[in-house]
Amino acid sequence: MGRTHAQGPGGDGRSADAGDRPGVGSRIVAVLTAPLRGFRRRLEHRPRRVLTELAVAVVVCALLAGGLWGFSAMSASSAAGRADAVAAAQRTTTALLSYDPQGVNGLVDRVSGDLTEAFRTDYGTLISQVIAPATEQQQVTTEAEVVGTSVIPEETGGDRLVALLFVNQTTRAGQEGAPRIAGSRVKVTMDDVDGHWLVADVKPV
Repeated sequence: MGRTHAQGPGGDGRSADAGDRPGVGSRIVAVLTAPLRGFRRRLEHRPRRVLTELAVAVVVCALLAGGLWGFSAMSASSAAGRADAVAAAQRTTTALLSYDPQGVNGLVDRVSGDLTEAFRTDYGTLISQVIAPATEQQQVTTEAEVVGTSVIPEETGGDRLVALLFVNQTTRAGQEGAPRIAGSRVKVTMDDVDGHWLVADVKPV
């Protein structure tokens, strides 16, 4: 006689022990839902403690998210501040190093709003005692162009930024036909005064 198999509960011809054994799908579901079942049991036995832990976790996550956002905002603000300071240094230095016999005496007045009070006084003295007399006597016209910039990080921080500018100056003297072009480097100190970047010092390097 052939071997007979017991019918399963549904009469589909499967063996009884195979039909009662959970399938792969149900085992995966059991694994995935195990943490949830554990949390439910903890919630039933110690509801106050579980809810307190949840509240603490939410607060910690919120603080971390706020801290990360604040760091990102501060970094962006610092980068934007540096860009503004370098742009102001480039613009003002170009004006300070460009002059001609007709306008040299009014140079400081034209850029006074972009200079700190101390540097305005010092540069005004330099213009009136040295640059203006030589410019008028020799009929010198000088045009400056900033062709490169960089920030000196070890001298930069807080309300101060120090930039290194690479400057080309085109100079014509008297009736000379061909202009002379000279390259130079200047270190420009910028101070943040009431939200405005002002030139506090200019030194050749």
